[in-house]
Amino acid sequence: MSADRDGALASLYPFLYGTRKDEAKDNAALLHSVAEKAAHSIAVKQAFFEANSAAVVAAAQGIAEVYRRQGRMFAMGNGGSSCDAAHFAVEFLHPITAGRPALSAINLTADAAMVSAVGNDVGFAHVFVRQLISLARRGDGLIGFSTSGNSANLIAAFAKARELGMATIGVAGMDGGEMGRAGLLDHCLVVHRSAEPGHQRLIEQLGQRPLFDFGMRLGEASGATLGFAVLKAAVACHTGMATFTEAGVSGPSNSHA
Repeated sequence: MSADRDGALASLYPFLYGTRKDEAKDNAALLHSVAEKAAHSIAVKQAFFEANSAAVVAAAQGIAEVYRRQGRMFAMGNGGSSCDAAHFAVEFLHPITAGRPALSAINLTADAAMVSAVGNDVGFAHVFVRQLISLARRGDGLIGFSTSGNSANLIAAFAKARELGMATIGVAGMDGGEMGRAGLLDHCLVVHRSAEPGHQRLIEQLGQRPLFDFGMRLGEASGATLGFAVLKAAVACHTGMATFTEAGVSGPSNSHA
């Protein structure tokens, strides 16, 4: 038993036993791992869009309607999801495609003084609600990102958004959590089993290039074109033409710095 244990430890920590790892073997294992993760990422996207393409198009059209009504989009999230909210907003404020107009999008995670003041004085569940009370108006839209779907401050903000007459869109992982059950969302996109990196990456991608891509086409696009754009960019974002094509959608892909 001791020999088996020592053998296992030696394979994990060869430097403790005066030996070196097999570099060629380790490199081969690493390349295999990369290939597996790439294949998994493609499979996750294919499965998601096969099951949810209509829901993605509906969400895209909902955001397009906010801008058609001269409204603004607000974005929110916690931790890594706050980065998704930031990326969502910047895609509208600073379009990557030359000649397209900037559209108003406000990242509710950006103001550290506001977030920390409300969190300290009132409670973290109110950090987004307080900003909506001050800034939002009827006809605006709110999108929230959460890998669990259970973030209390997002749920509270969605409830306030409904009171204010805003459009509400959620992008969640796992089974959608409370975001999917609370009845506060016009559209809820659920990427199941988001504990795995491929699922988390898709949550990120749904809030990045897709929403920018169709949002910039509002003045010229039909509903079908808007839907095509959101599907195209969600698959293509940061993965390149190979993933884009394998997901069953065709067209050029762009990348954001």
